[in-house]
Amino acid sequence: MSSDRPAIKIRIPRTVWVLGFVSLLMDISSEMIHALLPLFMAGTLGASAIWIGLVEGIGEGTALIAKVFSGVVADRFGHKKRLVFAGYFLGVISKPVFALAGSMPVVLAARFFDRIGKGLRGAPRDAIVADVTDESIRGATGGADAENCIGLAIMQEGFFKYMYLYDLKVSAAARGRGIGMKLIERAKELAQEKGYRGIYVIAQDNNLGACLFYLKCGFRIGGFDTEVYRGTAQEGKSDIIFYLDC
Repeated sequence: MSSDRPAIKIRIPRTVWVLGFVSLLMDISSEMIHALLPLFMAGTLGASAIWIGLVEGIGEGTALIAKVFSGVVADRFGHKKRLVFAGYFLGVISKPVFALAGSMPVVLAARFFDRIGKGLRGAPRDAIVADVTDESIRGATGGADAENCIGLAIMQEGFFKYMYLYDLKVSAAARGRGIGMKLIERAKELAQEKGYRGIYVIAQDNNLGACLFYLKCGFRIGGFDTEVYRGTAQEGKSDIIFYLDC
């Protein structure tokens, strides 16, 4: 749904890149292990279905509970960095234990501490990302299915009475499910919370799909920019500015 107009460069803080890269490596290592863990427990350790269900249930339940308490502790005492470090540390040291485990109690303990680490680091990590990100690019909203991002709307603040919808994306597999419209509604709510009259978005005149989508969402055409691409490889194209009130 986004146009192919020249992109506006957004400076993402170094801390965000570092945390994102570390999270990527941790997620890769976790998925490599957890995908094969049931087979390892059943085939190598001879675990019953009850044991496998117990390990998985305790693991996921522990992560959810730890996530709640880590957020409370981070907000009340402000130890965000310590909680993030502790969470990643538990995740790192627990991974080799799975390969060395010779019994189910050891696997259960490794899974328990691994999920505690996941729960501890999640909320304070997100808080750190929000703290170090400039307000002009902080207004982003997204859609998720389980742990997969299926949609993203990026908002930018400015001196206009309308907040700028910089980009809107929905994964190909998730289209046709109303995700884009839900992101637009959330963008409107965000703009209203910040005191804006509404939101606006820019689309190229040759991007018929995006233009029709915005009109379907209730946007109105507020103007045309016929000069923006003059002297560029895209000369001849124009931008259409769409507005939507809260």
